[in-house]
Amino acid sequence: MITEENKTEIIDQYLAGSLSAELRHEVEERLKTDSEFKRDVAIQQKVIQTIQRMGRESFRKELAELSLGVELPEAGNMPMMNRRPLYYAAAAVALLMVAGLFWLLNKRPPTETYRGYVAVIEIEHSRGSSDVPDSIPITIFKEDDYDFHYQWGDTLMLYGNFAPEDLSVTYENETYFLQIKNRLYPILKDHTIHLLSP
Repeated sequence: MITEENKTEIIDQYLAGSLSAELRHEVEERLKTDSEFKRDVAIQQKVIQTIQRMGRESFRKELAELSLGVELPEAGNMPMMNRRPLYYAAAAVALLMVAGLFWLLNKRPPTETYRGYVAVIEIEHSRGSSDVPDSIPITIFKEDDYDFHYQWGDTLMLYGNFAPEDLSVTYENETYFLQIKNRLYPILKDHTIHLLSP
């Protein structure tokens, strides 16, 4: 039932086409008999149309300033065929902005799975190995983007599904090697992420 408290809400729903059949019938009957109610509906419809028109114009002008950097003619003066590419461009820009925001919000840092030390095994016939440490700090990260990669600065960081018990480091002929099970991988201490390759 339409009351003074819910009248505006019901008119909005009527104009949006979201009323139940019973309420829609009541509104339509009241429009036939109540001139003041009919005037309220007409005013509300005009307000909605004005807001929609202003929103479209404002959006169009903002898009022109952002993406094209030029002022566009008023919509009423622009042929319909010339408007269509603008709408496509606006949709593409909006979609890219939403996708970028979604990616940024969902990009998570890698998950640390292990932190500790790994012993350095020095091969006896190595030359110039007096500054080789007994062990180096190691951190293992689970990271899909850099699976089976490493980065070595102050800490040797491994990216992938590594088991600490399968790892060791050897030093031979002024080169460090990461041993994973029975395979050796030369490693550089340069703060850059590298693929582990034999």
